Amino acid sequence: MTKHSRSLFEKISAKRETHLPAEDLARYIDSLLIGAGSPLPAKLVSHVENCYHCQCQILDVLFYLRDPLRQPDTALAQDILPINKRRPFWLLPAVRIAAAAFVFILLAALYFILPRQQIRESSTAVSVSPSPAPGMTTFSLKVPDKRPEKETHRTEASRSAAAIAKVKSSRSSKSSDAFAINPNLESMVGSRSRGFTIEVYSPPNHVTLSQEITFSWKEFSREPLSLAIVNNRNETIFKNPVSNGSFLFRAALPSGCYYWKLESAVELYYVGKFFFDASPKSPKE
Repeated sequence: MTKHSRSLFEKISAKRETHLPAEDLARYIDSLLIGAGSPLPAKLVSHVENCYHCQCQILDVLFYLRDPLRQPDTALAQDILPINKRRPFWLLPAVRIAAAAFVFILLAALYFILPRQQIRESSTAVSVSPSPAPGMTTFSLKVPDKRPEKETHRTEASRSAAAIAKVKSSRSSKSSDAFAINPNLESMVGSRSRGFTIEVYSPPNHVTLSQEITFSWKEFSREPLSLAIVNNRNETIFKNPVSNGSFLFRAALPSGCYYWKLESAVELYYVGKFFFDASPKSPKE
């Protein structure tokens, strides 16, 4: 059972008489994530296939471990879990019949109503003169007035202005999204591991930087460490082995909110946070 699945199940209270305990659920999730190892017991697999409550718990935790920012997609449940097809993922026969009847009635209504509506509109488009000459019938066809040329140009100009405003709004929203915080990583900022304090010198948390970054801390571990930088979507954009309690990062970063981690192959020790502003600074006069 991995560290992540174990911690996620610490607060789940499963009813042991009807559902799987947290340890078995975590074991099942680990098998889906790793895809290797000893086979699961047949009793455990059979219970998950026929227990909708346990399936929901497994899917919630599995989707969270894969991407904490996305909502669970239940449409992928049949591709992930060996769910019994008799469970409520399939529509009942009565619901299918009702849906088919509704579609048939809708198509019939469109078939009979639309032609009459078109005939009614065409009849109103042609009007007979109220006082025709004797022995002669005159028709007057209603032709829509053409808009003046200046008005047409004004409409096109307003559409162009609206399109430009939409592009600017889209760019500004993307820029603000880059500075949004990640709630899951935010709760881990400044965290300590294994009950001892990790002394970090730089950069201080929540600081805004615009050039090369010096990461430094008091050496605390004999095992190999790595320094990773992730964006606010928890996507790793840089990872490198570190030693001697310091590392100088000189690569350019897009403007936004970032988190950095000190970790080993099996343990996450520290999570820090900083903002990076890549916009050019105006020279001082």
